Amino acid sequence: MFLVLINWVVSLFVDRFIISLDLHYLERRKVFYMAKMSVSTLVAISLFALHKLTRIKVCFTSKVFAYFLISNLTLCFAQFILRGYEITENFRFVYFFTAMFTQTLINFYFVCFPFKKFLSKEVRVNFNFNK
Repeated sequence: MFLVLINWVVSLFVDRFIISLDLHYLERRKVFYMAKMSVSTLVAISLFALHKLTRIKVCFTSKVFAYFLISNLTLCFAQFILRGYEITENFRFVYFFTAMFTQTLINFYFVCFPFKKFLSKEVRVNFNFNK
């Protein structure tokens, strides 16, 4: 779950930095989507590298996060081609709702994960106050 937070923070800073650059808008679009793809790729590589280095089995949560990263990477690649080179806005509506749906799922999963762990059998809380 720590990588979700890192991905969000790094993306936020990179996005704001690229938007503030003094470039032609087409060049800024290309740099913007290339940076978003790079951040997603680096986070996915670091996710699996951390699991490999620590010899921990890749759990379901990590796989879900990787699937979200892959969907985000695919959306950014499509926008990189369509808006950076083809200069078309035909799929902007589809991109907007797909990106919004993906980000909503990521945020929902990020918020619900601690509650799921707390309520599962993995974490047991002892409320015995009669000691």
